[in-house]
Amino acid sequence: MPDSLYDVVLLLHVIGAVGLGYYLIFPLIFGISRKLSGDSLIHYLNGAYRVSRVMQYFLIAQLLTGGYIM
Repeated sequence: MPDSLYDVVLLLHVIGAVGLGYYLIFPLIFGISRKLSGDSLIHYLNGAYRVSRVMQYFLIAQLLTGGYIM
């Protein structure tokens, strides 16, 4: 367990780095979509959209915690 507020903020900041990592592999994720068609393409893009939305919240958390750490 984290002992201080700084440790909690640092943990949230590291979790936010996952959001950054997602956007670094974003071109690879959509490269796969070229091979799909029909309903499978719709489901794949819908899933990618939902994951992207969650990762945007992670990036906002990273921005806020980075400001606190500074």
